Amino acid sequence: MHLEKRIAYLHTKRIKAADIRKILNIIEKEYEALQQSHKVRAEKKELSPGSMAPNAKIWLLTEDNIEYRYFLEDFKTTDVLDTKVIIRVICNLEYRKEGIDLNISFSDSLATNYRSFIEIEGSDPTSVSGLLNRLLERTNSFEKQNILFRRFKWPISIILGILGGYFLGWISVLPISLESQLRSLVFTIVMLSGFLAISLLLENFLDKLWPDIEIVPSQEHERILDKRRGYLKWVITAIIIPFAISAFFTWIRN
Repeated sequence: MHLEKRIAYLHTKRIKAADIRKILNIIEKEYEALQQSHKVRAEKKELSPGSMAPNAKIWLLTEDNIEYRYFLEDFKTTDVLDTKVIIRVICNLEYRKEGIDLNISFSDSLATNYRSFIEIEGSDPTSVSGLLNRLLERTNSFEKQNILFRRFKWPISIILGILGGYFLGWISVLPISLESQLRSLVFTIVMLSGFLAISLLLENFLDKLWPDIEIVPSQEHERILDKRRGYLKWVITAIIIPFAISAFFTWIRN
């Protein structure tokens, strides 16, 4: 039996509990269709003894490393998505008689080292392509991660590092006499050290605030992240930008 295999990777997405349930709805419909196909095969006695029926399973991994496993039928009664901070979701749909094997992995980039993807294998290329397209149509509707901070995290970190280093250097030489030869040396050392430290810390900080794939299943967790992002934006617009403008005009006058 020739098997068609397709795989698609996900990037810059915020995945919420409602999004996961929408994906599971698509899997459930496919699962029900496979169950009906299996039933028809059984009635026509086309199945060999011991032929496995279709099965669909779901794994959830929480931030405290507790793993929850469910059959698709049982998952509807659980509230884990709404009460726990989920860092990885794995869905599997398998029906060996038709060579169907669907694997979906949503992994939080900050909490895990796994990639997020949809992988489908099957004997019918048309069915494989159709199922993948339906799933991708749904994942494309997921909220996009803020790509501005991700795409330009290095320029942002460097610019803010320069400003922060300049500010630290300026503060450090205030007690030193203008005529002292140490003034420029101290300013340069403190400014460069501050620039390196602030740039590296900011780059890591931006990665944590805007990971490539972010699983945000609970509203409380989402609010916490949004507050942190709001604080950073406020600091940039209310403090850093005005200081940068002031420093620029001061430099021009001198």
